[in-house]
Amino acid sequence: MAALDPLRDALHKGDLPLKDFLRQHKLRLACDALTRFAHWVTPTMMPKRFDTHFFLAVAPGDQILAHDGHESVDSVWLTPAQALADAEAGSRTVIFPTLRNIEILEGFADCQGLIDAFASKPIVTVIPWTEKRDDGTWLCIPPEAGYKLSEEKMTSMP
Repeated sequence: MAALDPLRDALHKGDLPLKDFLRQHKLRLACDALTRFAHWVTPTMMPKRFDTHFFLAVAPGDQILAHDGHESVDSVWLTPAQALADAEAGSRTVIFPTLRNIEILEGFADCQGLIDAFASKPIVTVIPWTEKRDDGTWLCIPPEAGYKLSEEKMTSMP
């Protein structure tokens, strides 16, 4: 709703509480349409930390993509297979957590199948760590998180 765009900055700055915004515009969050998919926490050695929950949802057919200009400034629609191929070819930078999650998405024919698979699946919190080994430094995640890969040799660290 373009009419609400001027309020975006006030929401970002915290000048307009979300619950007030929702009440004023008679909006409700469709939290019941979300399925929890993954939970990743930035490693402790990182200077900037995040605690990120990933959710799945079927977007309404008439949904219009809009960037907020801060957190989201650009996008492109890709299939999981194309995103993985681009990352492998080096034509697109895709970070480790995103690659792991895209690999899971690739295994499903449609969004509803993915949602059904994760509706009752326990989510393992992933807090990556590094291990120094004889052959270099490895980025590791808990194998029980269910990703195809639970460790990857880091090329930019000794």
